[in-house]
Amino acid sequence: MNIFEAIKKFFVMTDEKSPKVSEKQGIKEFFSQPGGGMKLTFKKLNKNAIIPTRATRTSAGLDLYACLDEPVVLGVGEIKMIPLGLTAEPDRENVALLVYPRSGLSAKFGVSLANCVGVVDSDYRGEWFVPLINHGKVPFTVEHGMRIAQLVISEVLFPEIAESDELTETERGKGGFGSSGIR
Repeated sequence: MNIFEAIKKFFVMTDEKSPKVSEKQGIKEFFSQPGGGMKLTFKKLNKNAIIPTRATRTSAGLDLYACLDEPVVLGVGEIKMIPLGLTAEPDRENVALLVYPRSGLSAKFGVSLANCVGVVDSDYRGEWFVPLINHGKVPFTVEHGMRIAQLVISEVLFPEIAESDELTETERGKGGFGSSGIR
């Protein structure tokens, strides 16, 4: 059995709501759909919230927009939770919704995420907030509708957890934090 046959066997569904894949071309079309066939549904919790969008058709991240009643000033070194006014529901449980900084805000203004990468679990339904920090040299004002972060969806593995007194030996062993050098 080749990979296409394996995928075909796995994805041929019998109920009417599931995608039907019956040939190699169908498999290719299924996986070439935007989102690889995945659906992410957003719910506005604030009427002024903006549903995330992609800057271009193939942008990896969806831009996340501040949902504010009034501008918020981030002082130098200050962290503030910026509401997005929405929540979301992926149609799969095996994904994480990862919130990353926007490179332009970080590089030009020193504004980034306080937690580096935010993780929204697939079963979380509360309002989303973005913890922004100002690493810059001057205060930064966040306004309603400003693109403040980006959302990247990633598949997640749920491994069986085991405990052992021994682990296999590796070339690196216990070497960490620069043990492999910089050149």
